[in-house]
Amino acid sequence: MLTSLLAVLFTAYVLQSIFSWFQLKRVYHLIDAVRKQHKGENCHLVTGSGRKTFFVIKKGVFMILVVDFDGNVADYYDMEGYSVFITPKQNPGYIGIPFEEVRKRLTKSSYLAAFDNAAKQLGYLRSAANMAPFSGRSAQ
Repeated sequence: MLTSLLAVLFTAYVLQSIFSWFQLKRVYHLIDAVRKQHKGENCHLVTGSGRKTFFVIKKGVFMILVVDFDGNVADYYDMEGYSVFITPKQNPGYIGIPFEEVRKRLTKSSYLAAFDNAAKQLGYLRSAANMAPFSGRSAQ
């Protein structure tokens, strides 16, 4: 009985690892495609992740933002869920609006955490390029 339970748990662990690897492969492929799509444009590509805990289960959020040098969002992808079968989806509602406005439109805490992680990356990139930070909280 115990051996069977351990075999099932081990199999589940191995399958989780394999499916996670495929999910990461899809995400990295999308990041590379977005990078190539915006190559030569004056913009920064940043990513952010956040988690929301429900009892012991953690729901993850991952976002990819392309922000031009004027502070407008040129491209936006996000994914949210518990499963390794979730794929990033483009959200055209955030494209073309100022970076700070995106934070105002986000309502879920996990999305806000992911956005704040991306904002920190953007602040670092702008300071490394000797560019003025954006105004507001997102310029941390």
